[in-house]
Order: sequence, then C-alpha cells, then structure tokens
Amino acid sequence: MDASGDKSHQLNFNNGGLYYRQGAIGANWETWRKIIMEDVDGRVRTDREVSITKGGGSLFLNAGSLDHAYMAFYASSQNPGLRSGWFGYGAAGNPHITLANERAGGAILLATNGGNVGIDATATEKLTVGGGIKAKRVKVTISDWPDYVFSPAYTLPSLQTIEQYIARHQHLPDIPSAKEVEADGLDVGEMNKKLLQKVEELTLHLIEQQKTIQSQQAAIGQLSTELQSIKQQLKH
Repeated sequence: MDASGDKSHQLNFNNGGLYYRQGAIGANWETWRKIIMEDVDGRVRTDREVSITKGGGSLFLNAGSLDHAYMAFYASSQNPGLRSGWFGYGAAGNPHITLANERAGGAILLATNGGNVGIDATATEKLTVGGGIKAKRVKVTISDWPDYVFSPAYTLPSLQTIEQYIARHQHLPDIPSAKEVEADGLDVGEMNKKLLQKVEELTLHLIEQQKTIQSQQAAIGQLSTELQSIKQQLKH
C-alpha cells in the first residue's frame, strides 16, 4: 500500500481474519492488529478484551473465563495501572452480579432522575425490597422526638380516658390499628417515636401511682400507730 504520511501500511488476510499494521519507511513494522468486522448476523465479535480510552479514564470489556464477564473502570488521571472499579457477573461457582469500587474509601452511588429503586418488587418508594433486610445497625433520621411529654405544659391523658379509648377502638391512642398496618405497612421511625411517647406517659403514671402508694402507706402507718395507742389506753 502507499506510504501516505511517511509510513507504509499493510493488510493481511488469513483464516484468522483481517489484520493491519504500519511502519515508518526504513524502520521496523508495528505489531499486527486485528480489524474487527460485522458478522453475517449483524453482530461484532472479538475473542479479546475491548478497550475504550479517552481523556482521563478507560473502560474495558472482558469476557473472562469460566462463566465470568465484566466491565473494568480505570481513572488514569489518578493511577493508570490501578483498577478503579468493576461490574461483572460471577465466576466459577459464584453466580452473582457484583459492582465494586476498588478505591480506598470509595462509595457506590446509585442515582436516579427522581425515580425509585426496586429489588424483587415494584418500586413505590426510593427503595422497595420484596423480601427481608439484614443489618447489624439501622439509623433513622427523625424529628420531634417526644421529650415534650416531660414538659410541665404537657397534658397527660388520664388512665380512665385511655381505658375508654381502648374499649372503643381495641388499640392505644395515636397507634395504628392492626388493619391499618396490614394495609399500609409500618413507619419504623414514627412507630418508635410513638412507642417512646407511650413509655414516657406510662412512666409519669407510674411515678404518680408510686407517690399515691407512698402517701397511702404513710397514712396506714399513722392509723396503725393511732390504733395501737387506742388499744393501750383501753387496757388501762
């Protein structure tokens, strides 16, 4: 072929495919590079890794081996030889899809344009899971924590009022009924807040009852002393 641009160019046709190389005039030739072409079925195939590189990063597609395929990400502006992360399907005996950030302290951020994420379920919330969630720790951000129950301005419902409510509704005031929970689920943060409110109200009732008991015990003690005095007087 011609030597346009001060280089010579060669094509090679063989049973392995179509190959190309170039070389400066009077110098060594470069390594043969395979030209990927569309197959008769309209697909483009290669038995090697596909690399896409531009600017500060690279993307590699690799079929791997033993039922393993993945995409690898390199941020060359940080460290050209260190893989930043990868997304792939399993390996031998490990049929899982994995997304990994291999940078120290790096996070995985799943961002949607105002949408939701569902795992084995229709996504009706930011995250909807059609199954169990196992964790060592769960932190819920919530406001209006019920310390207001201990404020002098708080009106503590009487036990009589609560008894009447329970008789009428078969559940505590401000707590959803079994029917509501079955239909709408349970807001963990709100429920913990309401349960704490009930515990604090119950604590105040117990304090008042303890004061009443102590007052009654003092009165009983006084009556017992007076009774003993009367008995002594009657003996004489």
